[in-house]
Amino acid sequence: MTRRRTHALLAGLWVSQWLAPSFLGMGGLTTILYREGVPLERLGALQALTLIGLARLAWAPLMDRFGVRRLGHYRSWLLVAQPAMVLLVAALVPLDPVDDLAAVAALVVAIWVVMGVQDVATDALSVRLLDAADRGIANGVQTAAGFLGTLVGAGAVLLVFDRWGWTPALVCLAAATLLPLMQILRFREPPAEARDRAGFGSLATLLRQPGTARWALVLLPLMWAGIGGYFAVLTPMLVDLGWSLTRISLTVTVLGSLAAIAGGIAAGRVTARVGRARSLTLFGTAQLLAAAGLLPVAFGSGGHMFVAAVVIAIHLAYAAAVTTASTVCMDLSRPASAGSDYTALTTIGTGVSLATGAAATAAAGAFGYPVVLGGSVLLLAVGVAAARTAPIRDRADERRD
Repeated sequence: MTRRRTHALLAGLWVSQWLAPSFLGMGGLTTILYREGVPLERLGALQALTLIGLARLAWAPLMDRFGVRRLGHYRSWLLVAQPAMVLLVAALVPLDPVDDLAAVAALVVAIWVVMGVQDVATDALSVRLLDAADRGIANGVQTAAGFLGTLVGAGAVLLVFDRWGWTPALVCLAAATLLPLMQILRFREPPAEARDRAGFGSLATLLRQPGTARWALVLLPLMWAGIGGYFAVLTPMLVDLGWSLTRISLTVTVLGSLAAIAGGIAAGRVTARVGRARSLTLFGTAQLLAAAGLLPVAFGSGGHMFVAAVVIAIHLAYAAAVTTASTVCMDLSRPASAGSDYTALTTIGTGVSLATGAAATAAAGAFGYPVVLGGSVLLLAVGVAAARTAPIRDRADERRD
């Protein structure tokens, strides 16, 4: 399989896995419900349901161990997960997002579970198909693809909802999620390595690798706690400033996602050129400064152009930091247990981000946006300081444990 076709396959899968969660669990649905009068405290509880996505760590070792050989080890999982996501989105069509909120929440949880299966299979393939020199650029593609999924899921689909309503929005969402299935059908996965040690036992040895424990238990949580806090309150804050759904979607989701796509691609090249350690410090500092730019907005200052500039800066810095962090996680993942290792490392960051986001949303209702944003900036500052002393290698771990 050529390098170009590998990137195209992974990009298609990375885009599709964020389509439904972006609309239903992260930005679009939250904005819709808040406009309809659902309080921030309840929205915080709804966002907390997305923590079910962390459960993928429970089945990742099983996916490493089991698969249908004749269909391709991880490809066989994709052949189930991708259509399942489409069907679950379609099941939302007859529901009302406010009146049937409990049923919508249950289906959102199911979508996050199936997305988790697709995510593990895709990430495991990326570890196996990409060599160390290509990972920086490929993770730039991953970041850009994720934001393209957000651009469509929480941007274009939200615009469709604002103009034509719930059913047309979900039909568009289901159709977009279905698109990568043709790539999966054409893909022929290389033979998998022996799975004798793959499973829960291999997961227990992950943190014993040099530098892995500090990366997973200190640096990632600090970085993602700050990110989760300021991203969670961004759209509710703009709603309180009197912004329409269309204006929020165009500024935050469309403009922000386009900036993040550019930031991810550029960061992939920078990471490959200057190394993981320098890139983390550089991009972490940029993210800290960009997040601080939201403080005037929290106090009601700044016009549309100022907010747009801050949104661009935030998304550029965020995408760059995520690209480098994903590259480090991929470096530390072992091919024989690729799904488990990469899932475990990234789940820590995702879990901290989701938990912080839910807490920040609820805290904003009780204490106000400035307090939440101030806490996020503080966490990012501590993370940058820790990154400067982190023993992160700039070459992938080539050992095959």
